[in-house]
Amino acid sequence: MSSSSYPACFPDDWVISVGGNNSSGGYHSDAMFGKDMDLIAPYGSNNGSGDVHTLKHDGNRIDDYGNFWGTSSSAPHVSGVAALILSEFNGQSPLYEDLAPEDVEHLLQNYATQVPSNPCNGVVPSEHCGWGMMNAKTTMEHIDYPKYRIDHYPKPMAPGNYSIQTVATNVDIQLNDVSKGLPRGLCKGDVINVSATYSHNLRQGDQLLDGWVRTSASTGYYPYTLLSQVPVDVPAAPGARMTSVPTTTSVDLLTRVYKITEDANGNPVSPAIYYPDAPSNILMGYSVHLYDPLATEADFYTEIEEKQEESYFRLFPNPTEGLLQLRYQQNHEAAVDVFVQDISGRRVQSFGQQTLSHQGSLSLQLTDLPAGLYFLVLKGQSVNTLRFVKANR
Repeated sequence: MSSSSYPACFPDDWVISVGGNNSSGGYHSDAMFGKDMDLIAPYGSNNGSGDVHTLKHDGNRIDDYGNFWGTSSSAPHVSGVAALILSEFNGQSPLYEDLAPEDVEHLLQNYATQVPSNPCNGVVPSEHCGWGMMNAKTTMEHIDYPKYRIDHYPKPMAPGNYSIQTVATNVDIQLNDVSKGLPRGLCKGDVINVSATYSHNLRQGDQLLDGWVRTSASTGYYPYTLLSQVPVDVPAAPGARMTSVPTTTSVDLLTRVYKITEDANGNPVSPAIYYPDAPSNILMGYSVHLYDPLATEADFYTEIEEKQEESYFRLFPNPTEGLLQLRYQQNHEAAVDVFVQDISGRRVQSFGQQTLSHQGSLSLQLTDLPAGLYFLVLKGQSVNTLRFVKANR
């Protein structure tokens, strides 16, 4: 492609970019392609005798079973398999959280069928075929609980033992966020990478198949390569990346914060203000894909009973048009800072410090929030992040 096409060219962690395959399983020559292609799916044909068919609608009534083609065909195929993945895995066990968007994307990528023909030539990933042709059967086989499991870390979600590295100082930062009291405009500041090593405890018999970052559970900015003479935009795209191959015990993660030292009017900022937050508060989440060929549901009974007696936090209704209820149960009373972040990690609404008893509920009024995807953060000795959708009235 010679130009960008949305939404496919949004940051890769937030979208699944779908191209097309032909009836032979190769790349369809009419399909779009480009950087960060994830996979290809049935593209069909517009010649009247295509290999993809669906019910046709003439604007007033369903009138026939007809040809269906293009990425308008490919994308729904992927959406349907994504829904199958979620419906199969989610709710299987209280030991394992519902799948995150990144989990679905990585499963689809990892178990796609490589495309040996030109122009993909078995290269993974490639601009034309991404990780290959979607393979629903193989993907579903690899989430067959309890032999296969996707587990989320860290537990609980909390900042890690971190270290920082100043990547650049006194750089131009285009600040587009006024939530921390600074005026919008061209500021000066430092670029700081935050790295941390996280540990995970696997069950005896578990094999580690793969691991990946969960951007939806990470509050730092993605550590992109800095471009010379180009101001950094803040807020930036959220995310983190792995800097080591996950082992059976640990993984290294890296994210980024920006430290504003001079505001858009040339005034020193003291103490400096960090975006999206200070390094000590930054969260990074990741998933591991596990396999134990001998696992049975009986192996998990004791852990499930213990888990059901522990803390839980639930939101309803979700989506909400304004009033959101938080129901919770925890082992002891705790004071937590309650606030809402948008998908860029920007704090958009705060409810201050709330004292949560052992069990109860909390009503949160979100009427003024625009429609979109948000995260409710409960920050105390540990941090719990709950995803919700704000809908239009």
